[in-house]
Amino acid sequence: MGSTVPSLYLDPQIRDWVLFPITLVMILVGVLRHYVVVLLQSSPKKLPRSAIREQRALMRSNQGETPAPPNPLSDPAAMDGMMAGMRTQMVMMVPQMIVMGWINFFFEGFVLIKLPFPLTLGFKSMLQRGIQTADMDVRWVSSLSWYFLNFFGLNGLYRIILGGDEGGSCALWDSLRTSINCSRLSAIT
Repeated sequence: MGSTVPSLYLDPQIRDWVLFPITLVMILVGVLRHYVVVLLQSSPKKLPRSAIREQRALMRSNQGETPAPPNPLSDPAAMDGMMAGMRTQMVMMVPQMIVMGWINFFFEGFVLIKLPFPLTLGFKSMLQRGIQTADMDVRWVSSLSWYFLNFFGLNGLYRIILGGDEGGSCALWDSLRTSINCSRLSAIT
């Protein structure tokens, strides 16, 4: 006789009070983070005409030889670019640390969902972070693991909501449109 693994039943209130709030907060933080990054971006500084001429003359004079890479720490313009990158990274990191601390504090140990497909035991430590049970099925997902799945999985939704990276076009829709156009062309020929 085969032993049956006892099934775990989740209260529907967990979906309403844990799963949806974590997902909604992750989406709202991502959208807010995007707009803060847009606000912090500064327009590139215009160089005076004499500096542009000097750069072009240096480039023409060094066309035959490979120039040594400039030291970014000695150029003040490069320092501004590095500080802009640092600000952007801080805008990305700080909200994620706060959200992760919030989830870890309020929802530690919650089991949220059961995945509808089987997984190997290698996924157990990834999907059941914060839950210390050896006999739970691998397909159950903890709240902290749901945060990580959302963190890495919401990029496509952000592109749809925010309109993509460049010019308001969505990369997902562009790739879909390209594949449709290619299938139309192959059907014609």
